[in-house]
Amino acid sequence: MRALKQHTFFLVALLAGAALACGSGFAKASNDVVSPSEPPGASGIDEFLYRSRAEEGESADPIRIETARPTDADSLGADSLPEISVQFVPGAVDPATVRVFVNDIDVTANAEIDAFRARFVPAQPFPEGRQRVQVQVADESVHWNFRTATAPAVTIAPYDITLPAGARPTIKVVFSDIGLGIDGSRTRLFIRGGLYVDSTDVTDQSIVTSSEITFVPPEPLAEDVYFIDAEVSDLAGNAGLGKPFGQFQVGGAPRFLSVEPDPDNVVLLHGTPKQVRVHFDIGSSPLLNYRMGVDMDDDVEPQLEQNADGTYTLSHLIPESAGRNHCFSVEVRNTATLYASAERCFSVDIQRRREIEVLSPAADAVLSEGTIEVRLRALDDGELVDDVVIDGRDALIELDRSTKPAGYRYHVNEEVALEPGENLIDIEVRFDNGEIEQRQIRVQRTVPPSVQIDAPND
Repeated sequence: MRALKQHTFFLVALLAGAALACGSGFAKASNDVVSPSEPPGASGIDEFLYRSRAEEGESADPIRIETARPTDADSLGADSLPEISVQFVPGAVDPATVRVFVNDIDVTANAEIDAFRARFVPAQPFPEGRQRVQVQVADESVHWNFRTATAPAVTIAPYDITLPAGARPTIKVVFSDIGLGIDGSRTRLFIRGGLYVDSTDVTDQSIVTSSEITFVPPEPLAEDVYFIDAEVSDLAGNAGLGKPFGQFQVGGAPRFLSVEPDPDNVVLLHGTPKQVRVHFDIGSSPLLNYRMGVDMDDDVEPQLEQNADGTYTLSHLIPESAGRNHCFSVEVRNTATLYASAERCFSVDIQRRREIEVLSPAADAVLSEGTIEVRLRALDDGELVDDVVIDGRDALIELDRSTKPAGYRYHVNEEVALEPGENLIDIEVRFDNGEIEQRQIRVQRTVPPSVQIDAPND
């Protein structure tokens, strides 16, 4: 028996070395669910170990528990239809002896079972919570479990707004759940700010339903910042997601009159100074403090100027050496702790090579026709500009077919009317970054004199 075990050990080591020499296929195969025609890559070693242990009278596990899926590491929603599967050691399992149980219910009749694996996909989602799986092969069995759960979705209003002094807002928390439903006994609403100190529980003064909780303050709210906190859980014990807390303010809060550059993500023309400028009204109370962050610097020192009308301006010039792309944030707060905040990003365009070439007519041309065709070519770094207006009409883009092979594309307006005398034809080129260039073509139209012979008459 000892000689047999030594021989077995030698063969196992030899096969294991061969598997390592073949790269990472052995480790990868253990994580794959395969069809009967594609057994796991390590099946030869697994089968040899299984048969060797069985021949020596040792217990052999025909089920590869490391391939069991799903696991607790998988994130599965309450409405998911998970694929439950486990692989077998090839040659070690008689499919007729396999039974599959989920939550103590025999689902063998609805499972896919062959010599390599057992697989089951439920027709409907499981009840939310922990799901238990058992797979039996003759006298052997393995157990594992996984969880399906979706937390309630929660939204709070009002959220991140400023209400006028004396407001009595309707504070509402709306929730929903796709699983077992909301546990109404665990729904709570808290408010902090003004006369409500230390997160006052106002649930008993609220209207609570299966989908929302609503609270209206009995008196107008004092000027302050208010924080709303909601506790919402479902019957499976999942805490709420979304916005379980929110805030708003009441009273004369600071107000931004302008924030530049504007709008957000604007692209400034090349060479434009990178000036951040914020004009604001501080509200009903004096200025307490302000803060500005630019790019990676969270605490720059902007210039503060008080204007003649009592408003304020914060400004900061970003150095040219700081690159093209920038983001900034600003917050101002008055002595009533009310605040205003904003965030913006912008970039500065690269220096571009622009060309506007008028192909016809020539400048100061003298013409006799009543209508002419205007052709030009507008390029932005070598690319034809899409948006060109000639004499108040969008220009067409055509290919110059007068050359062989056909040459470059150009812009054309085929019918520009001319009046006798001097005519100015307006051209407007609109580049992708918003920059507009305008040109004029000056042409003269001459009208030939007319001759009328009155006598003698034929």
